Amino acid sequence: MNGELASMLIKDFGFSVVDPSKLSIKEQMRCFKNANIIVGVHGGGLTNALFANNLQVLVEMFNSETRSHLPFISKQLGAKHFYLKANSVETLNKQVIGLEDDKNMTISLQSAKKFFRLLFFGKFDSLGTSQPLLIDLT
Repeated sequence: MNGELASMLIKDFGFSVVDPSKLSIKEQMRCFKNANIIVGVHGGGLTNALFANNLQVLVEMFNSETRSHLPFISKQLGAKHFYLKANSVETLNKQVIGLEDDKNMTISLQSAKKFFRLLFFGKFDSLGTSQPLLIDLT
């Protein structure tokens, strides 16, 4: 995840940044055990949601087509699932923040901040967990 986006999530919303690829399975289990909200770029690291005892929200950033396995995990855990659609670098004409895990994907810091404010102020609380919600940040 881009440093600016990660810094904003930590500073404004109290997130911890974890790179599962640098942790043992045991360390990953410990890190994700108490997570209520997990945010990340689409990939294997998000399957650590399975270790969360009280997951409420899984936020998956992507720039291509969505897949159903992570929303399935969210649903099984009783958590809301959000897809945050990012831009492909080739389609951009504005200043954006690049995501480190996928060099071809970018996300607007202002749009991301707006989404997380809405999430933390409970604007999505009435949504059920049956269907993932797509939030277009392009």
